[in-house]
Formats: sequence, structure tokens, C-alpha cells
Amino acid sequence: MRPTRWPLAWLLAGLALAPALASEPAPSVHLLTSAPTCAHKRLGQVSVTLGEKAPNLRTGMRPSPVDYRLAFAKLARAAQAKGGDAVVLRGHEAAYVAKGARASRRPSYVSLQGAVIALANPDAACELALLDPQTFAREVSAREAEDVVKETGTAF
Repeated sequence: MRPTRWPLAWLLAGLALAPALASEPAPSVHLLTSAPTCAHKRLGQVSVTLGEKAPNLRTGMRPSPVDYRLAFAKLARAAQAKGGDAVVLRGHEAAYVAKGARASRRPSYVSLQGAVIALANPDAACELALLDPQTFAREVSAREAEDVVKETGTAF
């Protein structure tokens, strides 16, 4: 029996497309911690979710970790799709799934909710409370966990 080469072909195709996807320009949407002081118009809410909260029920393996940078980029793209200049972070949830006694350093699930706004005059000098995804991720990982659920999965 001859082994198939399809998995290798898919891997090579993915590696060839990775630089094109990584070089996608970042949206020009500001990420904010609070609403700006200048005039703005609310355009609605957006939310994004990455990852999984629970381990794989079939294998018992923990889910892959997710990156805050990707979550915030996805939130900014969703805000840009609604026509917004900025998105104000209104809610955040993260789940850290660990296996055994080792604590997980990176979340396996991230959910972000934000309010999309359009600045009345984007060129005007307006004080914006900008949010840096890397700093946010460091601050979140340094916080004490609010709710810890310990489960032992059953693998069949």
C-alpha cells in the first residue's frame, strides 16, 4: 500500500500562504480602554471569540493556546466592518485550561466585547485612552484568577 502525499501537500500549501496572510495590513481602528472625550457616534457592539474552554472530550488533550494579539486584530476588523474608527473594550473573558498540576500561562479561550464608535472629527486633537494588546495580555496574566474550575476529563 502506497502512502498518500496529501497531508504533505496541504502542509506545503499552508506554509506558502502563511507569509501572505501574516503580511495583511492591520486595520486602522484604534483600540480604547474608555470612550473618548471628543464627539463621537456609537455604531453598535462587536464581539469575537477564539479558542475553546474545555479539553477535547475524546482525547482528553487540552485545547491549543490563543493569542491576545490575534483576538484584538479580529475585534478591530469587526469594528472596521461596521464603519468604526475605534472600538472601546467593554468586556473580556479568558479560560486557562491546564493538564495536571501545571498551570497554563497562555489562555485557551478568549472572548472580547467592544463598542464601535465613529469619531466626529478624526483629525481633531482628541484624547484617546489607547489599549496595547501586549500590555493588556501581560496585565491579565498577572491578575489573580476570579473563578477556578477543576475538572478531570474522561477519555474513552
